[in-house]
Amino acid sequence: MFRWKSLTAAAAVLALGLTGCSATSTTTTSGAPTTLTLGVIVPATTFSAADIAFANEAPYGQAVYDTLLKADPTGEVGPDLATKWEYNDTKTVLTLTLRDDVTFTDGTKFNADAAAQNLIRFRDGASPNKSFLASLADAKAVDDTHVALTLTQADPALLHYLTQNAGMQESPKAFGNADLKTNPVGSGPYILDTTKTVVGTNYEFTKNPKYWDPSSVHYDNLSIKVLADVTAMLNAVKGGQLNGAKLTVNTNNAEVEAAGYTLNPFELDWTGLILLDRDGSMNPAFKDVRVRQALNYAIDTKAMLTAVGEGLGTPTTQIFPKSSVAYDASLDSRYAFDP
Repeated sequence: MFRWKSLTAAAAVLALGLTGCSATSTTTTSGAPTTLTLGVIVPATTFSAADIAFANEAPYGQAVYDTLLKADPTGEVGPDLATKWEYNDTKTVLTLTLRDDVTFTDGTKFNADAAAQNLIRFRDGASPNKSFLASLADAKAVDDTHVALTLTQADPALLHYLTQNAGMQESPKAFGNADLKTNPVGSGPYILDTTKTVVGTNYEFTKNPKYWDPSSVHYDNLSIKVLADVTAMLNAVKGGQLNGAKLTVNTNNAEVEAAGYTLNPFELDWTGLILLDRDGSMNPAFKDVRVRQALNYAIDTKAMLTAVGEGLGTPTTQIFPKSSVAYDASLDSRYAFDP
């Protein structure tokens, strides 16, 4: 088993204002780029914050919505719309202290009641990640700047989830809008320009002129282009049409670098064989721990990674990456290839 290293031409996952590399972009007379153009592999399923997906669709939501908390590129959780947070002794009540200077693009003021409504809507919505808030029993405003999240049980991943789509905040006034799925109303750094957007193909955004954190917004415009085909994405990169791109294969790295881009690797997917039939109910042989151990010794993970992953990845015997507190370095030396 191993974790794959995927590659992107620009690190624009957590902060849409990060610079790209050598792609052509609109510039001012001073030479400063005013448009950031990103290549992604999937269109936006929906812009409704209660139903929105993350992962490959993250840039769409991050453009228009703020989250309660924010993760930096190392995964460290920090403030965003919430400036402070505190658990009770049993870790079953999380109280967030919220900013009081944030307004949604429709003029509605962000407050604790808005945050509580968004959390409940996401828990009960149609997002493929709605399980992020499965432990949320209730969310209520304590006052305008404090919201309390009551959990059915302690959830050590909750803070991290609030940096993703589970923490995205949409204007309560927009909840009943007929065009909710295609015309988002958030408080984020950008506003979707529906007149220039071609749904499923390219999405055009303009800078939010009233954004509460203007110093973090480095571009006047954001353009997200959907290039699901590997060849189409590569051609766009080679043609200098993108500032950053998500690459789904590692076979064209040399061409990407030759086009003047910087490759930023990150381990994304985990691939492995999990032996679940430990009581031998499906195959009696699996009841013998020595059989299960033999399978681990018989698989040459390094050779497999070279053959199918261009050698970009990390052989491992566990699902947790090194950045996780659950990672145990001693486990990765237990099953070296030994036929």
